[in-house]
Amino acid sequence: MGFDICAVAPLPEKHSLQNKLMQWDEWQVLLANVPAVLFRLDRNAIFTHIEGGGLRLLGLDSATLMGRSVFEICGDDTPSAADIRRAFTGQVCVGMMVLGQGLLDTAYAPLRDTAGSVIGLVGIALDVSERLV
Repeated sequence: MGFDICAVAPLPEKHSLQNKLMQWDEWQVLLANVPAVLFRLDRNAIFTHIEGGGLRLLGLDSATLMGRSVFEICGDDTPSAADIRRAFTGQVCVGMMVLGQGLLDTAYAPLRDTAGSVIGLVGIALDVSERLV
């Protein structure tokens, strides 16, 4: 059994940018069609980005959540609020979030500035509500 070895030359910069844009488009299509929500919170726990097909399944949309505090949405004294606060201390956290009639399996990771200070969070939540049925 033989193996062929070939060398691949890097694509010119124009093609690299086109490839990145295609990958971004593919990511957008995937995210819009899976029961997940991708989000970013600033240091005040305000949604600065939120998208994904999971929003639609929960009867929500990004426009109603953008600029609002995550604690306003999920409650201030809940297990998910505790997970979020722990993530703001610099830990990666995983937990369940109840949102309306939905149950989300959620992961939070801190975003840091160049000095290492936590400046926000990024997270992904997968709607696992059907597992309850």
